[in-house]
Amino acid sequence: VRTVLMTLRTHHGIDYFIDRLTAYHEPMEAIVLAVKGKTPASLTDADITAIRQHLQEAQTIWQSVEQATVDAEQYRLSDKAINALATGIQQEATALRALQAALTAVDRQRIITAGSAIKPPFAALFMLFGDFTLAQ
Repeated sequence: VRTVLMTLRTHHGIDYFIDRLTAYHEPMEAIVLAVKGKTPASLTDADITAIRQHLQEAQTIWQSVEQATVDAEQYRLSDKAINALATGIQQEATALRALQAALTAVDRQRIITAGSAIKPPFAALFMLFGDFTLAQ
């Protein structure tokens, strides 16, 4: 549903910050799945090539996240949430740089560790835009 709505908004020229996060999710998740359950011995050259490709796409999309302006009122974000948003964006950027460094060094253990580490800050950031009080 997120992807369908993102596609519709994009088609109609509507810039919606959360769509940037939705677009980022696909290459980010592909990286996480590529390293999931892997050891340095089982992480193949093909895996590394795929991770490099997904990382390039993820970095491009993440730049658009970093450059976006988020209207706190529009998204009903508190000052605390806005601070968490800025922190989360920075943490994700740091995680992407760590993965890039691991790939540059072709250090399989670091690639696995860094590839797994890109999801938690993203997930926390994405959750800032949900109202989960209704689920309680």
